Amino acid sequence: MKRLLFFTFCLVLSVCCHAQQAPSDNLTRNQKQHLMVYRQVNQLILKGTTDQRKFYQAIYGPIAESNKQMKPLNEKEAQALLDRANRAFNDNKPELAARLQQAAQFYASMAKVNGELAEAFEKRKVGESKKLLQSYVQIEATMLRAGLKPIKREWFTHQEAEVLMVQLAQKK
Repeated sequence: MKRLLFFTFCLVLSVCCHAQQAPSDNLTRNQKQHLMVYRQVNQLILKGTTDQRKFYQAIYGPIAESNKQMKPLNEKEAQALLDRANRAFNDNKPELAARLQQAAQFYASMAKVNGELAEAFEKRKVGESKKLLQSYVQIEATMLRAGLKPIKREWFTHQEAEVLMVQLAQKK
């Protein structure tokens, strides 16, 4: 266990050394709270305290709550893009319509993952929650590569939190 933590710390440290961005001072209140949860969980793990249920609740609770709130926003954005795609198609702009439809599919996929992630948390499905979190991050990255702006989230993945904690520790 200690080797794994040491290896993880070294990996995170190497990523941080190569990162060009400093930790953001403009984190939202919810992001700061979620980061504090990660910090507290890491401290408990280092002390040898392992209550997996409490850790799951503490880490995935804010993620699930945020995803409940994000689902209708992503659905609304998907519908707005579909409406624009239909108008573009009616205006005889098939290329624009195709791009807008693709963008709408990304937002619809994100909304689907939002709902599934919240549901997995409620049913306490840890493995499914982790897979859905990975799906979320993959869709988000694809959206960014496509030039879309995903809805800003109020939480961090494990990797993001680890990198931020190291960066904040180095900043002090």
